[in-house]
Amino acid sequence: THITSDITLYAVWKKVPVKTTTNTNITGTTSEQKSEIKRVFTEKHAMVVGDSMAEGLSCYGVLNKENVVFTRGRRIDNMEKDLDGVKAYNPNYLFLSYGCNDILAWGSNYQKFINFYREKIEFLRNELPNTKIIVNLILPVGENALKSRTQYQYLNTYNEKLVELLNELNVPYLDNSEYLNAYNYWKAHN
Repeated sequence: THITSDITLYAVWKKVPVKTTTNTNITGTTSEQKSEIKRVFTEKHAMVVGDSMAEGLSCYGVLNKENVVFTRGRRIDNMEKDLDGVKAYNPNYLFLSYGCNDILAWGSNYQKFINFYREKIEFLRNELPNTKIIVNLILPVGENALKSRTQYQYLNTYNEKLVELLNELNVPYLDNSEYLNAYNYWKAHN
């Protein structure tokens, strides 16, 4: 199930167009939006776990540090190494943010990624039975990354297969690529 504005945890970004005002910083998010996102994550007792993409949410001040568990280079196959931090917080909502490192590791073998994702969702459902799991689709990469690492040509295939799996398992997901693409377009043309 693709999440739309009816789930309000990330929907804050949907309220204001990405090309905003002069107080917009590198993330394309205003300080008011960041405050709202932090408030919602705190009130909903939500958390993001993932790789360096998740790290950016904390580093750029989009989320409070207690709402993010990350490890640079982490892949879905070894994500349980971060589970102690997740369990300590015991979130009501857990957003998974993995994929870029998986693509680099497995290239055209998207099935390995899908098999591990299935296994980890089942693992998380057992470990955190009262937590709602939501998956972030893999974010787009820039032109330089695509040129230097040809494995990223499979990114769309990974996301397509991931959506099929999530629909099968009835796990909601977010596709935030439209916001990054809109911000990058705006940045390039202003």
